[in-house]
Amino acid sequence: MDLDVTPDPRFSIEPTGPCSFTVRGELDELSSRAVVRAVTGMVATATPPVLTIDTAELAFLDAAGIRCLLFCRETAAGTGCRLRLVNASPTVLMVLGAVELLDVLGLDEDHAGRAWGLVRQTAAVPRRAGNACEPSRALIGERR
Repeated sequence: MDLDVTPDPRFSIEPTGPCSFTVRGELDELSSRAVVRAVTGMVATATPPVLTIDTAELAFLDAAGIRCLLFCRETAAGTGCRLRLVNASPTVLMVLGAVELLDVLGLDEDHAGRAWGLVRQTAAVPRRAGNACEPSRALIGERR
């Protein structure tokens, strides 16, 4: 399989076996093309029961990256193969957990629990001392 693509300093893809590869960096609209090519090439040359993508070093995942992963899942499924993400980075867990796609992309319940914890931590808003609903007097001015 040839993964020769234009070098992108923000992204790299490396085969780790006949039915697996690792992605590093940022999975966005530009880098998605390399992932689609890799998955298409792997399922075209052989039909593995499972195709694995290691996302441990994926630092960024946007809507285009999510679409890419879903497209790859469908492409693999069309040949009887199951796409599975492994070693999900905190970024991947948080993003896919927020859009409820962990199980769809083959991440297990342990990953789902970690993702939920990350989403809850990120959503937590620090509170000021006193009544959190009370407007700050410095912002509205003090009445005398």
